[in-house]
Amino acid sequence: MPNIFTEGEFTVIRAHNPNWAWDPLSGEGARLNGGRFNWPGLPALYVSLDVETAIIEAQQSFVRKIQPMTLVHYDLVTDGLVDLTDNTVQEEFNFSSADLADAWLIKSMRNIRPEQWKIISNLLEIEGFSGVIAPSFAPGASGKNIILFDWSDDATKNARITPIDDDGRLPTKT
Repeated sequence: MPNIFTEGEFTVIRAHNPNWAWDPLSGEGARLNGGRFNWPGLPALYVSLDVETAIIEAQQSFVRKIQPMTLVHYDLVTDGLVDLTDNTVQEEFNFSSADLADAWLIKSMRNIRPEQWKIISNLLEIEGFSGVIAPSFAPGASGKNIILFDWSDDATKNARITPIDDDGRLPTKT
């Protein structure tokens, strides 16, 4: 297998429900509800490579009325990302861009395993895997997201992600 990992340092952004502002590294919402790239029960941290994509991702259901959200930038250092938009990766793991765009929500509601979940299931078996780079499929978005499956704010994981909060504005749990 060729080296499929993308490594680097990224500044990413997440727009999330203010109820989770006290825990900006939480993947709990994704774990509870599932998403395009994770099934219920599998924690995941969805972040975007640009502000516009993050906001559009957070507002998918409310495109005309922006709901309250917390925007947080993060420093991300990783050597275990797989770029799902890379043709070599698609060939190696036998999927296509159409599989990434699969109607995951409809399938999951019908108890059919979406193509994206099959792709992630295969990648989770690879040592050193921490997450994926994937296009945003939110209506009106043109950017990319990073979805992490193995992350921490210390060096114990393949993806170290730290909220940028120099002024200590993020609340703590009370």
